[in-house]
Amino acid sequence: MNNIISTIQIALLIILPLIFYYRKAGIPTGKMIFYLAGIYLTWYLTYAPFHELCHMAGAVVSGVQILDYQLMPRLWEGQFGAGYINSVYQNNTQEFVTVIVPYLRNLLLLVAGWYFLISKRIGPPFILGLVLTLTILSPLYDTFNNYFAYLTGAKNDFNALTLSGGAFISHFTGIFITSASLFPLIIFFQKSYQKNE
Repeated sequence: MNNIISTIQIALLIILPLIFYYRKAGIPTGKMIFYLAGIYLTWYLTYAPFHELCHMAGAVVSGVQILDYQLMPRLWEGQFGAGYINSVYQNNTQEFVTVIVPYLRNLLLLVAGWYFLISKRIGPPFILGLVLTLTILSPLYDTFNNYFAYLTGAKNDFNALTLSGGAFISHFTGIFITSASLFPLIIFFQKSYQKNE
């Protein structure tokens, strides 16, 4: 069931905004499919490794012992789930720092996305779509997917944030970063529609 929900979220939060953008930009269907395939593959192959590397960086910074890790799914074994970091925490601060780092990275990506997409409007449509995906859509998906799973009972990053920092921090992180992701996305589409009218 979780895989079905994640697939729906990917379709709504990654693929659909790209389709809207490319349709409005007048990209032909064949070229759009090629763009979507390239962007999705790039995102999929980098999403889990970067998320888990951020957890690993948080663990190293806070002095946590890492027992085992997997940076990406073992596709060659038919495994399509996410990666993981198994750590031994000595206190709540270590756990909090280890868990929060990927979401701080999401905020940094949003700032970068805002700068490049809203201020500079760089490059051709494929590059714009790739930057949009990696800097705005990916943080939106990463945060919303994990926060939604937590709200439905999953023992994930947001559950760990609740245990180490409290429920307020967990809910604030999920709601704030999701909202912060939507804001530049809405502005980007408004500017795209105004430009093409």
